[in-house]
Amino acid sequence: MAKPQTRSSLKATRSLLKRAGQWLTNTSNACSVVAGLFVTVAFSTSTTVPEGLKEEKFHTLASKIFAGSSFVSFYTSLIAVIMFLSILTSGCRERDFRHALPWKLLLGLSAFYLSIASTLVCFTTGHFYIFRDQLISISSSSYVIACLLVTVFAILVFPLYFHLVWATSTSVPQRSYRLSIPDWLFIDE
Repeated sequence: MAKPQTRSSLKATRSLLKRAGQWLTNTSNACSVVAGLFVTVAFSTSTTVPEGLKEEKFHTLASKIFAGSSFVSFYTSLIAVIMFLSILTSGCRERDFRHALPWKLLLGLSAFYLSIASTLVCFTTGHFYIFRDQLISISSSSYVIACLLVTVFAILVFPLYFHLVWATSTSVPQRSYRLSIPDWLFIDE
């Protein structure tokens, strides 16, 4: 049986709900702007074929990787924008914070991270195909630097992401506020 909430706990809950709504709105707003930029870049990449690919008679592995990663980048960034906009337009009610909003944030972030990775694959494949016969050492070193930057980003961001996955997918036990008094306090000597 649930205990009735006191006035101070209701005030604290409302304050926490307001701060959580502001944080979620700010996060979703920033992520939707960046994901929108990824949508435009991915769309322009998917509709523009590098010069060397137009002249090839047979589809090479590089052209297949370019087309596949361009497709994945466009649609995952579009899914991320839709998820972040659905968070922004939600009412941020208390019941939404239990299931709907965390899952929307998790799906939006998952799509956003996948979009970043597939955009990196798409650009490096396109550049590799264009510069495959010239500037090999410069282009290879730039690919390594780009992969290192994405790896550093992943190392910094994925702990928060995995914590969000864990917190969203597991049920959090309710805290017990029982006071346990040691037995030795009651021993009379």
